[in-house]
Amino acid sequence: MKLRCKLLRVCIALYCSHYYRIMIKRLRHYVEK
Repeated sequence: MKLRCKLLRVCIALYCSHYYRIMIKRLRHYVEK
């Protein structure tokens, strides 16, 4: 069970970082305009 929780946390962290990068790109594009 602990291993599953760790994997889940890693997946969530990766997803969050990916989403965060997309948001930063959109914000930069919006600021440039």
